Formats: sequence, C-alpha cells, structure tokens
Amino acid sequence: MLSKITRLITLSLLTVFLLASNALAFHKENQLKTNKNTEWNGSPDTKKEFQNTAKQEFCAFSAKAGFKKIQGDPIEDLTTGEQRIDDDTGELVFEEVDSPIMNVSGYHSSITKKIVSPLKPSLPSMNLDAEWGKVKLVQILKMYCLQDSTKERPSKFKGSYLQEFYTQVAKDNGYLKKDSEKGDYNQQLLDGPEGDKILKVGIIIKNPNAVWYVPDFLEEQESKNIKKEKAANKKNEEKRKADERRKIKKKGNDQWISENKQNFLDKFNKKLDKYESVITKLKTNRNKLINKYKEYVELEKKAKEDIEIAFDDLANLANQ
Repeated sequence: MLSKITRLITLSLLTVFLLASNALAFHKENQLKTNKNTEWNGSPDTKKEFQNTAKQEFCAFSAKAGFKKIQGDPIEDLTTGEQRIDDDTGELVFEEVDSPIMNVSGYHSSITKKIVSPLKPSLPSMNLDAEWGKVKLVQILKMYCLQDSTKERPSKFKGSYLQEFYTQVAKDNGYLKKDSEKGDYNQQLLDGPEGDKILKVGIIIKNPNAVWYVPDFLEEQESKNIKKEKAANKKNEEKRKADERRKIKKKGNDQWISENKQNFLDKFNKKLDKYESVITKLKTNRNKLINKYKEYVELEKKAKEDIEIAFDDLANLANQ
C-alpha cells in the first residue's frame, strides 16, 4: 500500500513538473504538417496509391494529395500582343496553374538512425518532455518510427509486421497481457516492471536490425545537435592535431638533442677549458697587480714619512 502511495505521489510530482515546463504532447497530437514533392500527376485513380507511398516513405501519420497554385505561362495582351501588365500593381501577369503536392502530417526524417539499446523514451539530446503517466509504450515506439531495416516500411501500422515487432518489444520489456506470456504494447509506459525507472533505464530493443527516425517536431533540435556535435568533433580534431604536432615537435627536438648533444658538450668543454686558462692567467695578473699596489702603498707611506723628516730637519736648520 505504501509503495502504491509513493508511486502515486512520484507520478503526480512528475506530471506537475512536466506541465509547468512546457510539456510536449506525443506525435499524433503534436504532429507538424509540411508539403513534400510528389510524382503524382493529379489523377484521381492513382491518388490513394501515392498517398500510401508518401506515408510509407516519410513514416507519416497521414498523407493527403492535393494541388497548389504555381506561376504558369505569361498572359498575352490581345491589343498589344505583349505580356499583359496588371493595372493596379504594374507587374507582369502570368497564368495560375495547379501543381500536384503531397501534404504530410506527423512525418519523420528520412535519415536512418541505428538503435542503441536500451532506447530512452526521452532522449536527453532531444529535450523531450511529456505527461508520462498518460503515455503508452506503443506511442513511444511510433514516435520514433521504430522499424526493422531489413523489411519494407509499411504505409500503416495495423496489419503490418510492426504489430508483431512491437509485440516482441513489449514482451522483452515485461509488458504482458493479463494471464498471458504475450506482449502488450498498448500498456501505459509507466505500468511496466520498471515503473517510472523506464524513463532512465530505457526500452530494451533486442532486434539487431532495429532503426529509428527523428520525428518532425524534433528535427530542428536534431539539426542543432548535429551542428553542435560537428563543432565539438572539429574542436576535438583540431586539439588532436595540435597535440600530435607538439608530440612530433618534441620527438624531433629530443631526437635532434640526442644526435647533437655530445658534439655540443665537447665544444662546450673545449670552450670551458680555454676560458678557465684565460681566467687563471687573469687571476695571476690580478694577484701580481695587487701585490704591486700594496708595495706602492708602502712606498708612498715611507716617502711621506721621509719627506716629513726632511722638512723637520730643514726647519731646524733655518731656526739656527
């Protein structure tokens, strides 16, 4: 009982947090619409066929063939024989023709991405939030357009190999029908054996051929992630090359030093011997000079004393 209450509180807090953080709905509710080029020629007989092809190609929730107005041939002025000019805008006038177009909703990127099991319900790189307490396992699998790369992409889920594929995924993750060993992909995501831990642990995908595709409302985020990854890879590559250059330079320097060290040491020792000889001579001369200087000081001192005596004698003689 306590664990149920704890889980209920956890789910309530999670739901409140996600609602307060601009939570996203899942693909059916949050799908985008866009026009895709089509080879459909506008014939009603082949309309459904090309719609199914588009749903299959873009793993789209829906695809509707229609028309859009495009600029056709110039309209000739019957009076002048030249192209007509609009009296109000002054612009040249052209025919408007219908061009076949395919409007797809809830589509996916055409770039195949290899599944890294376990698949996280909310990829951190996608910044995807949702009211997880209301999300079914099958919604996650459909949102990522989980496919087997060895099989042809179906135009619809019901009746396709995906039902069996998703049933196996549900079984591998412990989502089982009541009193049965058969997988049940329609169970709530958080009702599985892992509970709300599934958001961090991820969904186990055992099929080695499993791939997924980025849904329309996450394409912009995916594009930013790719640019960011390329920038990071470029920076890392530049750092790697810089480190490699430093290593090569250091290795070259070490090798050059190793090859030339002894030669320079020999030259240094010869110079040192030469300068030590010069220094010895200079020291000897300096000592001689010091001795001479001392002799000069003594001589000067004695001369002063002799002069003083001589002056004293002369003074005495003068007095007499």
